[in-house]
Amino acid sequence: MLKVRIPRHVHYRAYEHGGVVLINTATGHWHALNPTAGRLWASWAQGADFERSVAEISARHPGVAPEQIHEDAVNLLHDLLRRGLVGTGARGSTRPRSAPSREAADATTSLDHDLRPGWGAALLAWCCLVLAVLLLVLPFRVTAAVVGWIRGVARRRDMSTASAEAAAHAVRRAARRYPGRAACLETSLATVLFAAASLRHLDWCLGAATDPYRFHAWVELGGHPIAADSAYLRVLTI
Repeated sequence: MLKVRIPRHVHYRAYEHGGVVLINTATGHWHALNPTAGRLWASWAQGADFERSVAEISARHPGVAPEQIHEDAVNLLHDLLRRGLVGTGARGSTRPRSAPSREAADATTSLDHDLRPGWGAALLAWCCLVLAVLLLVLPFRVTAAVVGWIRGVARRRDMSTASAEAAAHAVRRAARRYPGRAACLETSLATVLFAAASLRHLDWCLGAATDPYRFHAWVELGGHPIAADSAYLRVLTI
């Protein structure tokens, strides 16, 4: 009996059409599975062994030869193993942390005066953007660990929505003048660092949307996106 286990460094989100998106926090790489592969993944995540999961897919597709489905499933498993997205063993799979739900926090402490636009905020935003770019050069597992530690240190004050939005806008203004890449990954991380500089914390979120698959990074406060497109579903929250 071959058990397929999902390691802790892999986070995923399943969509209504059966497709699944994965992020490997050891590498920072995104992966997308089509509905058939996604159903195999979902079956493994629920503890089914390899043969049982293949039998379930075969039952869904009676017009396809079971041998072909088995061969395709083996190829998928080998590819996932090669990429470090799954492991195998006699024990049941380890359930990953997939898109954790968060209750909305009532961040009512008003500290907006610290984050109002000005030369100080502009300089801080620029420094945070540069630091974010440097952190993202590191292996993603190291970046994630550093961000988690920074956010832990910064949990000393509540943050209002207005403060969070001011931080996001300050970073975006800095990004417009930055000579290198300053896309959503860099600006969202810089916003988290900007808030941490005032001992406040924001959630750094990575997620995806489908049709077609596209990936995004943003910040949230109490489970609510800050100056971000709500069309994306969270896959990983740091």
